[in-house]
Amino acid sequence: MIRIGARHSRIIELYKRRDFSTLIEYTGVDIAGFVDDYKHGYTFKHLSRKYSIGVVSAWRILKKLGIYEYRMGRNQNEISGDVKLLLDNENFLRKEFEVCTIVKIAKKLGVCNDTLRDAFRKFNIPVVNSEFKKCGNVSAVKFLNKDYLYRQYIKSGKTAQQIANEIGTSQSTVLKYLKEFEIKRRQNGKWQYADRESTFRMLNSKNFLYDEYVNKKKSAYQIALDIDSVDTIVLRKLQSFGIERRSSLEYANSRSSLHDHRLIPLLEEKNVKHITSHIIKMSSSKNWAYEIDEYLPDHKIFLELQGTYWHGYGNLNKTIAKNVYGDIKKWRILTKRFPDHKIVYILESDFSDGLAEKIIDGIINEKKRKRKKWNSSKYVFEKSTSSSVRDFVGENHYLRNVPANKYVFCVRVGGKIVAVAIFSQPSRNEQRKKYGKNVIELSRYCSSEHGTNLNSWFLSKCINQIEERPIITYADITRYPGKLSHSGTMYKAANFKYLRMTETNYRYLNANGRLLHKRAIWQRAKKNNVTESTQAKSENLTKFPEWPKNVFIYG
Repeated sequence: MIRIGARHSRIIELYKRRDFSTLIEYTGVDIAGFVDDYKHGYTFKHLSRKYSIGVVSAWRILKKLGIYEYRMGRNQNEISGDVKLLLDNENFLRKEFEVCTIVKIAKKLGVCNDTLRDAFRKFNIPVVNSEFKKCGNVSAVKFLNKDYLYRQYIKSGKTAQQIANEIGTSQSTVLKYLKEFEIKRRQNGKWQYADRESTFRMLNSKNFLYDEYVNKKKSAYQIALDIDSVDTIVLRKLQSFGIERRSSLEYANSRSSLHDHRLIPLLEEKNVKHITSHIIKMSSSKNWAYEIDEYLPDHKIFLELQGTYWHGYGNLNKTIAKNVYGDIKKWRILTKRFPDHKIVYILESDFSDGLAEKIIDGIINEKKRKRKKWNSSKYVFEKSTSSSVRDFVGENHYLRNVPANKYVFCVRVGGKIVAVAIFSQPSRNEQRKKYGKNVIELSRYCSSEHGTNLNSWFLSKCINQIEERPIITYADITRYPGKLSHSGTMYKAANFKYLRMTETNYRYLNANGRLLHKRAIWQRAKKNNVTESTQAKSENLTKFPEWPKNVFIYG
């Protein structure tokens, strides 16, 4: 893997000087071997795996070195001489094909599958679908007939994977032939199709389903849970019996076990009136509706449960980007449609660290809440440095870092830091043009004490120490694991004024799940004289939306 901080310009300079020893020390990669392998026919994918370097980084280095050439998958001129001799050897190809698949042979030779197929056609070697492996000299195709599959799959009850292992092929191949021979498949794992009466007798009873779904008003998910099935099967049976479904959302949005076993019991334990899976129709003419996980009518609160993976709190990918975009769109529409309601998010991690109960208690006691008596005499306000507050910010702020700054203030109790405020110069010229040359930004604020006057008192002390005006700050709308959200109340208490909400913004997500600032992509696009979207497409980047923020201003 190329070391972090290694710049492409420096790599290219060392390579042109043929200073290979320094090059290996600087990058941690044998660049000379890397280039030789490319010249001998290695693809970017093979280079990426061998040298643990990104495909885009490999392409960029070779392009700047002037070595990169556009290759077609079947261009025989790009294949090394040794590999060409093997591709022209009929005996070698026949012997390899007796025990290996096309994919394995291609990987062994370092060529693409299509190149190898061309060589097979040249010698009239019959090519079976590349997913078939070989058992000695006998092809797996011999076993893939209707009688054999029916005996093994239906009568013996073996899984597709077990059959595949026995005959030396892949699970997907077995499943494909089951479909071709119209042999009814079982559901993955322990679940079976509902129309097999021996497996699910209750699901074959129209009266049972009608009573559970219509009279008792259970969801498909709850019925499936009761009879040890899955909701998709229940919905399929409802449709076959002509029982009208309540909502089209029910198929796509079955509740999670976290919802049923943690959130609902917590609400019932606190005696909170709630409506589960509340459907809000957004249009009378179109089938457009939103499902709310829990609606608390007495408090006018929409409660949304967000899992760590699917809502962007874990590893990121294209699917997660779509989910986050959908969450932001839903938030915008609901806040505009119901301005007197509030949307509260509970994260999956909140149940393990106790925040879920705190959030529910906060909702219940919001009207009854009384401000505790607060005495400022034990709090010591002081000017500080980045190094002194770095550990506290790392533990208490979701970004976990200290930015470049002009002022750092903290509050101590008995020598221990309880709150930190960091003020920085704006990172973009747009802010200076909009708010003036003397604008300064409250870039980090974190506190370990909530529900007292500490935060507004601390902010007021900071403001008195700063000459620059105006001061701007941003309040996050979304939640972060381990942190409670806020609506900017402490800013209002310190005489900040609400200015606006930021416009929809985005970053770019690369193939490794890392977020890149759009400015970096725009700069590369400008250098290559292309548009930002074209540059992003060439690097296989995905737009990842960012939640909007509330902007507050002082002075």
